[in-house]
Amino acid sequence: MKKDIPASLSMAVINGMTHFRVQAGAFKNKRNAEMQLEAVKKAGIKDAYILAKGELHIFGLKPGDTIKELTSRMGNPKKTETQLNIKSLYYQSDGAGVRAALNMKDGTIGRLAVYPEYLNPRLFPAIPFTKDQAVKVYGNANKTKAVTCYESAKCEELIYKLDQFELKVRIDRDQSTVQFLEITYL
Repeated sequence: MKKDIPASLSMAVINGMTHFRVQAGAFKNKRNAEMQLEAVKKAGIKDAYILAKGELHIFGLKPGDTIKELTSRMGNPKKTETQLNIKSLYYQSDGAGVRAALNMKDGTIGRLAVYPEYLNPRLFPAIPFTKDQAVKVYGNANKTKAVTCYESAKCEELIYKLDQFELKVRIDRDQSTVQFLEITYL
């Protein structure tokens, strides 16, 4: 069904799976992109979203990086624990602020989780500690969903997908505080 919206189609193979992207414009001005998004959604493409170029990351770190790159970026932790292929890094005395699941083959990071409540915002100003900061850093999520956290409380998860990465930002039941950020390969 033709919708009279100029668009281009591209294909990408990510982790052995073929994905198709349909691009309906490129804009320097965010407002123009938002107006085009409204037009695309009115034309019946309900799951359309704005994609800003740039890699997904947490504090400049992503899957494929090494523990050495992590500590170079974040500094040496006060304590490190390793259990199987999970490294937990403690930057304050109480909980692990960072957990990295390492690939068994090459030792690179396969999944990275950051827990802001165990980090000092003055030492890590580029890590979002609130929902507003997360949206400012990453933009509007590709998907938002309600999830159960704690016993039966409802939390919100902001999900970002770009190229081969997925970033989840869990927002606490107070609808403001970031519980964790987790980036993985798709």
